[in-house]
Amino acid sequence: MLLKLPCVSVAVVFLGACTNGQAPGSETAAPSEPPRRTNILFILADDLGYSDLGAFGSEIPTPNLDALARSGMLLTDFYAGMTCSPTRAMLMSGTDHHVAGMGVQGRPGREDQRGQPRTIDQAGVANAAGSDATDIG
Repeated sequence: MLLKLPCVSVAVVFLGACTNGQAPGSETAAPSEPPRRTNILFILADDLGYSDLGAFGSEIPTPNLDALARSGMLLTDFYAGMTCSPTRAMLMSGTDHHVAGMGVQGRPGREDQRGQPRTIDQAGVANAAGSDATDIG
């Protein structure tokens, strides 16, 4: 619970920033110009280490991803689990992977391993803010 409240607060601030500071119905641009929408590209790659990209100091050339990194925002303070499931559970729920039900390896189907059925996903958050969202992977 202690981790969930700050995560929800960050999500609210993030979604507020995605509206470009405009309240619904307020128009600051000329009527002939369509409102500018923020584009968000979030890449979550399985089995990719922090220093595997040139943007983070890798010796392996990754020019296309480095160009994306230079023109955008780098997220550097996110914990990634050793397998993909805990990482995805944390990203989608905004909680620690143990709280999301992905903390231990055990018998599948145990009551404490089923996750949170009413947790909203990224597309749901974006759609609630009035955006179109695509989740691939």
